[in-house]
Amino acid sequence: MRPPWIYALVSEIRSFAKYINPFPAKLIIEHGIVRTENSNKPHGFGPILESRLESGLANEILTVLKNKPLGKSEIAATLGHQSTSSGLHKQVKRLLMLGLIEMTFPEKPNSRLQKYRLKN
Repeated sequence: MRPPWIYALVSEIRSFAKYINPFPAKLIIEHGIVRTENSNKPHGFGPILESRLESGLANEILTVLKNKPLGKSEIAATLGHQSTSSGLHKQVKRLLMLGLIEMTFPEKPNSRLQKYRLKN
């Protein structure tokens, strides 16, 4: 299994595609911090786990879980979705891997009563 920071690093590298610049951008990794530099303007620096989330859905999930632990179907309903989408499943799994959320029953990951909460 790859360390969670690898996914954040790849996300940072992908963000360079948005900037059209004849000069190469630099990716600097120092003691758990990823910093990117572009000759025109600096952007995207900070702790690895606080780097840009790939999806607005991930941000919405984190916001919803601030109040109380919820199951996937409850998260979907709170966000106004008809059902639990594959995108929601993917983002919950990704947030678990990054250590931003945790299961209420980690010993039973497939339990129908499983809920997710923000990790302290």
